[in-house]
Amino acid sequence: MSNYIVGFDFGTHQTKICIQNVTNPEQKTFKFFEFKDLNKRSCFFLPSVVQINQDETVSYGYVDEEICLKLKCLETIEEPVLELLEEPPFPILPDKIKSIYPKKPIEDTRKDFLQKQKGEKISLNLWNDGSEIFDTQCDAEMKKQKSKQLEEYNKQCKYIRQINGKRKKIYQKRFAEWKRNLECQKLQFRYFKLKAFINSGPWDSKGFSAEKITVWYIAYILLLLRKELGDFTVHFGIPIGGTNDKLNKQIKQRAYKLYISADILTKKYNNNLEEFLNENYKELDRKTQIISSPTEKLINSYYFDDFPEAFAGLISVTQQKKLGLGFHILVDIGGGTTDIALFVVRKGLPDVIKIISFPKGLNFIFGKILNKNGQFSFNELQELFFFNSRQRIFSYAIKVYKEELRKKGLGLIHELYNVFSEQSNQHNKNISDLTRAIDNQPIIYCGGGAMHQILHINIDRFTDKRRINKEMLCIKNLINENQIPEELYSILAVSYGLAAYEKGYKKDIEFTDISNIFDNIKYQLVDQKPEYGLSDD
Repeated sequence: MSNYIVGFDFGTHQTKICIQNVTNPEQKTFKFFEFKDLNKRSCFFLPSVVQINQDETVSYGYVDEEICLKLKCLETIEEPVLELLEEPPFPILPDKIKSIYPKKPIEDTRKDFLQKQKGEKISLNLWNDGSEIFDTQCDAEMKKQKSKQLEEYNKQCKYIRQINGKRKKIYQKRFAEWKRNLECQKLQFRYFKLKAFINSGPWDSKGFSAEKITVWYIAYILLLLRKELGDFTVHFGIPIGGTNDKLNKQIKQRAYKLYISADILTKKYNNNLEEFLNENYKELDRKTQIISSPTEKLINSYYFDDFPEAFAGLISVTQQKKLGLGFHILVDIGGGTTDIALFVVRKGLPDVIKIISFPKGLNFIFGKILNKNGQFSFNELQELFFFNSRQRIFSYAIKVYKEELRKKGLGLIHELYNVFSEQSNQHNKNISDLTRAIDNQPIIYCGGGAMHQILHINIDRFTDKRRINKEMLCIKNLINENQIPEELYSILAVSYGLAAYEKGYKKDIEFTDISNIFDNIKYQLVDQKPEYGLSDD
């Protein structure tokens, strides 16, 4: 058994590492791993970026774009041109229509009008030249013609706008493809995590699979850690959740496959970081072998466990028993995924009811804008968002994301209500009791998205919005505590939760299926002990 437990939070945008030193069981210590940027400054995040350099070596995380290798694309795509149809000019509508009366001298016309005035009402108007009259029948005809011309004009405009809307969408896709084609000359890779784990998101890097890039990136981090720690046990966070057990199993298998493949690669370089970094990328590619399907025996030979990222977030906020009793929701907003955990704290300990994940996070917001507006690059949008997420350009995408988050969260709560109602004959309580129990309960935010308050929403009656902070985590014996700004704790929480988990910790954190979550209160009428905030008072 190793003296170190490494919490490996592999993120879509950046990776965080927390290390628990269990050498002295009586006084375990924690430390967030400090990476070095290009200026040798300490940083607690390693950007999820891999770059091939002009000297054909590979760099990781803090990369220098000045030395990035650029290759000519195999095909040249001309810059697309947006050609829109012009709308027809606004029609010249009649303001007068000739009278139904034949032309007469103006004197006779007036005389005729005066004679007819007693028999029927006719409004008299003269043309500009005074030669013809304009009566009520003509007025009706004029309105009819105006209406017909306007209707025809609006139909033409509507049709043209529909055509132009389709042309704009096609143009935006072609422009984005053209721009990516230019950028693909630069051998710099991002957003490989989701593609490698759940096959989600774009991947246009010809000749380089997301799985291989992921293996290189993980191998680099393993070598960094071995240089400092020697041997260690890894607790690896993976984006699983929801009810799709088949997909969850696939993601878990991919996690083992990618980690073991990275570990095998490090051994080919004798666990020597410098040798690995000096390798030519073509040779590195040749040596990288991704195992197809790891056996149970192979998996068990590694000091490696994988855990749902939302579970790790739960451990981080419940470790020091800082939360009150009753129901809680944890929302972890990452780059590629969002995890929602519904749990209840009873007797100071967490009881996990259900965890779901959906493949939308900060990247979804940026991608939504890119689909509508091709003038920005992904990285430019990311910088704009982190500078000011309340800019108007983000409003629509944020609205769509928040609607999805609310929908998923409400699904969890409705499921809770349904189970409560189905078991009413067991606990003999009213639905209003459950409503009171969740009223104004905490909804806790963590992850990179938690930094942006605009993404924080109420979900049903969970309205006590909080963000994970230093006080909530209350990490005992944190070695580099003085170097960590307060605002970073919500992002570092998952890596801490992964590191804090130990064999036997399941005695402290329970997993109760949502269908059984109210079993404990069916005896309440006998012992009168309140559970889950569902007391009789």
